[in-house]
Amino acid sequence: MKFLALLVAFAFWGSFAQAQTAFNSKTGGHCFTMLVPDYLDKTYDLNDVADLQYYNAEKNVYAIVIHDYKDQLKELEMEFSGPKQFLTDFTDEYQADAEDRKMTDIQEFMVGENKFAQTEMTWKTEEGYLFMLITTVETAGHFYKILTWTGIDNVATFKEDFQKMARSLKD
Repeated sequence: MKFLALLVAFAFWGSFAQAQTAFNSKTGGHCFTMLVPDYLDKTYDLNDVADLQYYNAEKNVYAIVIHDYKDQLKELEMEFSGPKQFLTDFTDEYQADAEDRKMTDIQEFMVGENKFAQTEMTWKTEEGYLFMLITTVETAGHFYKILTWTGIDNVATFKEDFQKMARSLKD
């Protein structure tokens, strides 16, 4: 009988000890939204780390979005003062060796609570000149790179869509 009473006491003691353990809710993954034109189709072949990837090969139009957690960047000792510095860090090396590479001055603006920095880049490839609108976005916990591109001949047709896409990002 003493053994049974001791067994019951240990059972209650174990559940009491568990009840004292503190738990915190953690979020896995990350959700954000961005407007994408109907003429673009989802793909997975443009970039290995992109969260969103869209294209239309017929129209020669492409778009990718890559996000970075601010806390992970900080752990890697990569702290940025804002989206302009994040953009500059990227564009300093992106297509740096490309023939006839040109970049516009960086424009900074706000949409809601989010801070944006944006530049246009062109460079020569074997197929002709490419145009890319590069936008970085800073939110409370993330930095985003939005890369949208097409052939230089399509800029007048798609540049406004690229700008609308970039400005629509929300997390």
